[in-house]
Amino acid sequence: MVSVTDEFFCPSLTTISSAFNLSNNVAGVTFLAIGNAAPDLFAAFAASANGSPALALSAVLGGTACVVTIVLGVVSMVADVHVRTVPFLRDVLMLVASVVLLLLALLHGAFDWWIAGGFVLLYVSYIVCVFVVRYLYHRYAKKKREQIGVVDDDDLDVEMNEDGDIELGEMGDLDDIDVDEVLLLSNIRSWSGAPSQEEDLSALANKTRAENLKEELEQLGPWIWARIAWKERSIQGKVSFILLSWLYLLENITIPQTTEEKWAKPFAVLQPIFGSLLVMLAYDFFNAGIPVGSMIIPFWPLVMTLVVLLSVLILISTSLTKPPPYFKLYVFFGFVMSGVWLYVAAVELVCILRALGRIYGVSEEMIGLSAIAWGNTVVDLVANVMVAKRAFATMAFSACFGAPTFNILFGLGISFSYVILRDGWTPVVVDLTKVLVTTFVGCFVALAATLLVVPLSGFRSPAKYGIALLAIYMAYFAVAMVVELGYADR
Repeated sequence: MVSVTDEFFCPSLTTISSAFNLSNNVAGVTFLAIGNAAPDLFAAFAASANGSPALALSAVLGGTACVVTIVLGVVSMVADVHVRTVPFLRDVLMLVASVVLLLLALLHGAFDWWIAGGFVLLYVSYIVCVFVVRYLYHRYAKKKREQIGVVDDDDLDVEMNEDGDIELGEMGDLDDIDVDEVLLLSNIRSWSGAPSQEEDLSALANKTRAENLKEELEQLGPWIWARIAWKERSIQGKVSFILLSWLYLLENITIPQTTEEKWAKPFAVLQPIFGSLLVMLAYDFFNAGIPVGSMIIPFWPLVMTLVVLLSVLILISTSLTKPPPYFKLYVFFGFVMSGVWLYVAAVELVCILRALGRIYGVSEEMIGLSAIAWGNTVVDLVANVMVAKRAFATMAFSACFGAPTFNILFGLGISFSYVILRDGWTPVVVDLTKVLVTTFVGCFVALAATLLVVPLSGFRSPAKYGIALLAIYMAYFAVAMVVELGYADR
């Protein structure tokens, strides 16, 4: 799940974020947050769909506790975090409201359709407000630039602070930025010295399609070795590649690449076929059919015929090293297929953990708060720390609140809404256990401390506070273990 999220899901969201020219803060609470929350979302959906709503809720709540303590603490320790007043209060208070609403829903005794649907509607309203405020700020900033005679440049990341003054977006020290990784974050295609697309088209016009395919086949061997970079790998890297080559192959023949730099025609030709097979296996489409009179025509032969034709079209209309003009469509399909992978992985993970819990007598709540929450938090930790160290600390800091908000409101809302509709409007019942109460207390303590410390520190998150957040999590989890083992009742 971490591999698919890091290599495919997050880059697709980054590309979409760049296409919309979003500020660091808006990108942090929307696309980066959604990318980080993807494993949590699919794990919650899989657990709910398989009859374990308590596991889904505890995983989301446990993940929230991890992100607002461990991830937020590490981000504060590795980067100089300076946040703006209004966005900071908006994001933290929205997360506090989400946790409160979740607690009230548990106290209510069941998640009715209006509660689950209300969660989703509230999150959509929150995102709409974020974009609307961003749009209004941008318009006002543009007017102020015009008043002072500044040239309007849409590529500049311009923000207003709480006093209405114009500030340039956070970029940090350019000398410290790793160019290769910034390219992945911003989806900026660099000049490589290769011939232009116009020159390629002019050259190809003088050749037949058969000659072009023949040349590509001759170049295929060297191209594959260049992609693998076998000689440049260390011994550990070669061993790792051999052990995980099957996974790399499966990912690349089913998930379209989401950055132009990673375009690979052989994979692009195979992706429609194997991607369709994965979708039909994951959602049991092989048993589906189209009713025609008294007969049912299987659905899968029609699908396979269409995708084979699509693969042939890609084969004859693209080059080995240059992405096609319609490459942006691959971003969308890469997003969809990475979601399918995450769902399949989440279903298997949930089944395995439920079985282990029954074998060793561990409650579903504790499994969600520990194993699933820790595993999903790895994505947030790696992504947010990487973004923060690349001079985008505000984006990483905002994502620490945006991702849990997304998981609670949208993740649980969608998951429980699906179960309610599937089961004929039957409410989803989850008991408020002592372990869950302990986790709620841990979340509230961490969020209250953040609301107090950050403003008192001049709207910065000091490194010392990061250490304190780690201590808060360790104290909370120690108490949760005591409650789970039953010592609190003795």
